[in-house]
Amino acid sequence: MAERGGLLGGPPGGRHRAPELAVGTALDENAQLRIALRTADPVDSDLLIHLTDAAALPEGTPGRATCAARTAG
Repeated sequence: MAERGGLLGGPPGGRHRAPELAVGTALDENAQLRIALRTADPVDSDLLIHLTDAAALPEGTPGRATCAARTAG
């Protein structure tokens, strides 16, 4: 995914350091699929995927992620 970031609308690596910078942008508003690796703070998880689930992922199991899909409507 990082290799194809430009084709996906932006560099995914840049989103993990300051999720609050992406909130309210056109990319944020139009994203149909949101993916977040484990976050330390539920607020960051909520900013990324509009759920706190990414903060609940176990710290001892690296590489896990959670996603949220926007439904049409």
